[in-house]
Amino acid sequence: MLRLCFLIDTVALLAGLYGFLTGRLPATTPTILVAVFGFIGINMLLGSFFSYRKTSKWLAKSVRVTGEVIDHAGKESVDSFNRDEPHYDTVYYPVVRYRTQTGQTVTFTSSVGSSQPSHSIGQSVGVVYLPNELEKAEIDEFMSLWLVPVILMGIGFPMLVASLGIAFSVVKP
Repeated sequence: MLRLCFLIDTVALLAGLYGFLTGRLPATTPTILVAVFGFIGINMLLGSFFSYRKTSKWLAKSVRVTGEVIDHAGKESVDSFNRDEPHYDTVYYPVVRYRTQTGQTVTFTSSVGSSQPSHSIGQSVGVVYLPNELEKAEIDEFMSLWLVPVILMGIGFPMLVASLGIAFSVVKP
């Protein structure tokens, strides 16, 4: 399915490029915006769909248990927008310990962090894990599981709507 999407993207890019280079599509600002916003919007929505599907399949095979936040892994990140005076921030990722259904104790660091610790040490949290990949566990919360598809949808949908809005304002009946 992903290969089909890449094929469609390639064909759409080549068709648009052909249209602009041959003059069949006017290389005006609105036409270029329609092409760019539409292309990015559609790809973001496809990315959201595939991320949603991957997470849904992962959750269908996973086991839910309760774990405990035992620490915060702080990682420094650099604000790359200001290159003259870099600004360093610390992002905190909860470190969680849980016990599998078979009694094995496992510790993992969440893949979702924040500028302030999001959980207290000692706090109980839901944990989702695959029985055959114990270290690839995640905290059973909306942001930990659905952040990527929501962000991609939140950016892709408005871009597609903007593209369609520009396209309909340019088309004359």
